[in-house]
Amino acid sequence: MKKFSYLLMILGAFTFVLAACGKEDNEEEHAHAEHEESGHKHGDHEHGFHTEDFDMEFTELDDVKAGEESKLEVKITFDESDLEDARVRYEIWKEDDKDNTDWVNTDEENAGNYIADYVFEEAATYTVQVHVEGEDELHEHKEYKVEVK
Repeated sequence: MKKFSYLLMILGAFTFVLAACGKEDNEEEHAHAEHEESGHKHGDHEHGFHTEDFDMEFTELDDVKAGEESKLEVKITFDESDLEDARVRYEIWKEDDKDNTDWVNTDEENAGNYIADYVFEEAATYTVQVHVEGEDELHEHKEYKVEVK
């Protein structure tokens, strides 16, 4: 009888854990669906920012050659002022190969101006997605296309 009681306790705990995990997954899916319904979609297109008065300008790269170092640069403003001390990273992948992503950390060269050097290994079209994280749960991102010859 004791063994049966222990088995029931273990099964009950296991059921509780599964139910809690399922609830978290459902909440995440619901939050993501609301996120997309509000006008934000992920994928190969531009979109507006979630944070009011936030803006970023990625310096367009011209004449990028495979195997040569390129300077990636983005200017970030918030409430019409340079956004300082943010965590800014570039997520880079070759078109149609998002499973092979490079993450590149930036340095803040001067107020609101974030840079990094990167070598595009092959001639192809790449996506550079700029990720910005800051105070007050700021998290923005935007994709840009880069043609490498």
